Amino acid sequence: MSEHGSARLPLSAAQTGVWVGQQLAPDSPLYNCGTYLEISGRIDAALLTEAVRRTVAETEALRVRFTEDADGVWQIVEPPGDVPVPVLDVSGAPDPQATARAWMADDLATPTDPRTGPLYTHALLRTARERSLLYFRHHHIALDGYAQSVYCARLAQIYTALAAGQEPRPARFRPLAELLDEDRAYRTSARHDEDRTHWHDTFADHPEPASLTGRAAAPGPALARRTVRLSGEQGSRLAHAGRWPAVLVAAVAAYVHRLTAAPDVVVGLPLTGRTTALALSTPAMLANELPLRFSVTGRTTLAGLVRQATDQIAGALRHQRYRGEDLRHHLNLSGATGGLHSVTVNAMSFGQKIRFGDHETTVRPLSTGPVHDLHVASYGDPATSGDGVQLEFGGNPALYAERELAAHQDRFVAFLDDLVADPAAPVGSVDLFGAGERRRVLVEWNDTAAEVVPGTLPELFEAQVVRTPDAVAVVAGDVGVSYAELDARANRLAHHLVGRGVGPESVVGVCLERGVELVVALLAVMKAGGAYLPIDPDFPAERIDFMLRDAGPVAVVTSVACDGPVFEGTARIVLDDPSTVAALTASETTAVGRSLR
Repeated sequence: MSEHGSARLPLSAAQTGVWVGQQLAPDSPLYNCGTYLEISGRIDAALLTEAVRRTVAETEALRVRFTEDADGVWQIVEPPGDVPVPVLDVSGAPDPQATARAWMADDLATPTDPRTGPLYTHALLRTARERSLLYFRHHHIALDGYAQSVYCARLAQIYTALAAGQEPRPARFRPLAELLDEDRAYRTSARHDEDRTHWHDTFADHPEPASLTGRAAAPGPALARRTVRLSGEQGSRLAHAGRWPAVLVAAVAAYVHRLTAAPDVVVGLPLTGRTTALALSTPAMLANELPLRFSVTGRTTLAGLVRQATDQIAGALRHQRYRGEDLRHHLNLSGATGGLHSVTVNAMSFGQKIRFGDHETTVRPLSTGPVHDLHVASYGDPATSGDGVQLEFGGNPALYAERELAAHQDRFVAFLDDLVADPAAPVGSVDLFGAGERRRVLVEWNDTAAEVVPGTLPELFEAQVVRTPDAVAVVAGDVGVSYAELDARANRLAHHLVGRGVGPESVVGVCLERGVELVVALLAVMKAGGAYLPIDPDFPAERIDFMLRDAGPVAVVTSVACDGPVFEGTARIVLDDPSTVAALTASETTAVGRSLR
């Protein structure tokens, strides 16, 4: 038990955002975060369980229980206890690695209730005699990505000491209460006011977000994810373009600009939210996400964008404790899908390789929390990673199908290669599409060739009448008209029109409300050999007058409801006028012969 006992504690500002998000989707695993450690070598399960027990005992943020009353939401640190670490041997499966990944995916998809917990779980999955995966899942309200890396490093440190028969050196973790006191003090400080002014001034003009999809959606419980590894040769070229985080952010801004033509591009940057020794040494949830703003045109160069990114990242780091949620609220962008940006970029800076005893271990991320749109993450730095850099694209499946996500990633990697080949070249001059994709867009997707059946529209319609005379051709409200009836009514009106002088090269105005009569009139004009001039009854009289003078129709087919003074200088056929009804009733129902047109 910590020195603070079981006193109830407030939530940090970051935790409050997660709490609200989870309450909006109480049965969703959206805020489950997970990782696994790929361990080469035999792991002692008993020693591992003891190391986990000790690490959890040191990490108060994992041992909290959440309660809610009239005064708000609180967290209570529970005393340390035993921590089970189940061992699952999947080495006998046809594909042990795939079996282990499927098990972890199922566990990550299990919702966690912060009120009842537990907020974490561990498991050791043996995929071979000398190979294991150590799985760790936690709720985002307990730990963020930075805290997860600190926790895993401490766990490895304790295991390594125990495996050597030594007592681990004391942890540097501080009590959660101290961290919360510091967070609360910041929010009433002059530094908070300074940070707020910086962000409010930067986005005072409410820039429009540039979206790759043109739509928004709340994040779903799963995430479409695709990872590629950039080669060492690619990494060498990237290392010469500048510091990797700035290069990656700049390249993403250029990519968004090229796809959207937006001159004002905003991308999101996840930040640790930590600027003090206490925050940096204590695992908890403090992470933040803030926007970086870029001015981009086709003439902007990668080198220029890298300079912008360097300045933007430096400013964001200086002011990283001001909550992104507070900025969105200030700009009236609160909500599940509201925001200044659609794409977030994260160049992971914490180490990926740690050791468990004598065994080398690689950290593999599984989930880092909700993704509203598109998340671009890299693991490793081209300047220091000899085996290349992992580049991951994670997309909200409501916005990106797996095929679309793969296309974006492949296109971006090729675009990135071309950008760094000449950082002084305008980004507008860099080819965005490869030969294969260009052919799909310009040739395959544009292939509208289709076999055209010979004949005029009236002839094609009359052929359909022969095939399906009793089938419904037109529905308007509760009224349905068969092909045969529609043909007969159109023929009557067509004969009437021919008698009024309608034929080839003549124009007939049609001013009717939407309904069966409108279809009859349009078809009749074509059967008579004329061309129809559609006139919306709601058009201003001046516009209708211009259309009539410009087109010079032989007559206007209309109704009592649509007739008006504007038609007085033009011959009118008012369909529901008694004289017209009588004339149409006496008219022929057979098709108009070509000789009459």
